[in-house]
Amino acid sequence: MARRLLLAHLMVLMMASTSLSGCFGDDGFDIIPEKKGVPGGLTLACLRSTVYTSMVIEVDYEPGYKPYSSSLDMLVERLNSVCDKPSGISVEYDEVDFSHNGAWTANDVR
Repeated sequence: MARRLLLAHLMVLMMASTSLSGCFGDDGFDIIPEKKGVPGGLTLACLRSTVYTSMVIEVDYEPGYKPYSSSLDMLVERLNSVCDKPSGISVEYDEVDFSHNGAWTANDVR
């Protein structure tokens, strides 16, 4: 009986240790893996510095509707408090004439 119990423990230990040996690939230790191609799936990659060391926020706005710099400064401040970006977070403004009437489709937004 003791021998069977020992054998069962060894089998469980062997199966559990495969994740430590790299048998499951590079993401073996990733508790919550990113879901590429799914909205919000790369949230963790954006927050951590392991994949991306910097962040660029692109702000497109209609002529005459440029956001206040204080608003974007606050956004950058909040992002800095939750993101690990050693190379920093920057903001790029782009004035765009959207010239679109009617409803937007998903392809219009992309």
